[in-house]
Amino acid sequence: MKKNTTKRMLFEMMEKVNPEFEKPINESRMPRERLMAALKQKFKLNHIDTSEKFYSEDSGNSGIWLSGENGETATDGRPLFDYYSIDHKNYTFGVHNEFQNFCEQNGWYPEWNDPGTLMIWED
Repeated sequence: MKKNTTKRMLFEMMEKVNPEFEKPINESRMPRERLMAALKQKFKLNHIDTSEKFYSEDSGNSGIWLSGENGETATDGRPLFDYYSIDHKNYTFGVHNEFQNFCEQNGWYPEWNDPGTLMIWED
């Protein structure tokens, strides 16, 4: 299980146990709109939108929706996204480390919704 997924699950459990629990604010988190623009420019993404467009406007989600099937590549020429990858040296759960690290450095983390859909959530 990814570090950020574990942290997110822990925060969700804490909120259930103690309704007054407030998760720490990540001061280094890049605002969503800025991250979307940065990802589009840096990684030449063909599809990037808000998670509300994927789920629904009133879903309460505030993430980023990406297609994992457009064939974008990292600087080393490998695909950015490969849900079925078993290359643990260059990928973290099918997300190229270059992309994964960029997201994490800016206070976000990618997570697969299904084999062709990637979501990025606040850390």
